Amino acid sequence: MADSSLLLHSRTRQNFEHFAKNPSHALLLSGASGSGKDAAANYLAATLLDFPLENLEKYPHLIKIYPIDTKGISIEQIRELNHSMALSIPGTNPVARIVIVSKCHSMSVEAQNAFLKTIEEPPDRTIIILTTDYIDSLLPTIRSRVQSITLICPRSDEVRQYFVGKGYDAVMVDQSLALSNGLPGLTQTLLESDKDHPLFLALENARTILRGTIFERIIMIDNQLKDKDTAKQVVDMLLLMSRATLRKSKGTRNEQSRWIKIFAASTEASNQFSRNLNTKLILTNLMLKL
Repeated sequence: MADSSLLLHSRTRQNFEHFAKNPSHALLLSGASGSGKDAAANYLAATLLDFPLENLEKYPHLIKIYPIDTKGISIEQIRELNHSMALSIPGTNPVARIVIVSKCHSMSVEAQNAFLKTIEEPPDRTIIILTTDYIDSLLPTIRSRVQSITLICPRSDEVRQYFVGKGYDAVMVDQSLALSNGLPGLTQTLLESDKDHPLFLALENARTILRGTIFERIIMIDNQLKDKDTAKQVVDMLLLMSRATLRKSKGTRNEQSRWIKIFAASTEASNQFSRNLNTKLILTNLMLKL
């Protein structure tokens, strides 16, 4: 594999090894927000291309698609991708081009239908890797045409050992682990304090919600939380924060009662998102219950 030092659960690593030996044309990587799917996608891409992971961004036939704004991945991006994939690649390597579509659940239905044609008729020597936090947001026609691997999070002690071994301060690692609930991707984001990272922004929004009045929370729905994906990430963050706090079993009875209420309200909101209910309605209900 590309880099044995990458933090992966043993079963996930085994699944990756099996896929690399006999790859299909498209793979869907799913897992919780913050589980490290983008890093895993890069790791697998480097393995399939037999190219150094640290230099992957320099590979000439690597294509990455990300949501460019709050509207997610547009049909224009998919059409541009289809055009790029029509270009032939010189050489004889069995895998010569990798396409990584990050947060593919953010594609509109129109974009997903356009992308379906890409999956059904991929060019030779090309493998598509998709990542998603919410697999149920994808059309069944897409899910049925890709191989799937769900990222399993390593044990918290393995995550701690990994980041301490990378030179991070042990106390900071413990604090980040407690807040991230052991999710490797989120742990790294917190340790690096990457303020532009969506997960870091979700954490800041969650903290603002918990500090604010009901009126201020409602205002946030029409400002910071209009995008469905952003709203989902904030709900996920509230769940992580409440789980981490309740697991410590510290604080007064009133504090514990408040976090229990936050956990219950966030769990309800998360379940409502999985049923594709209206985002503004879900958030309004949540803000009134916190």
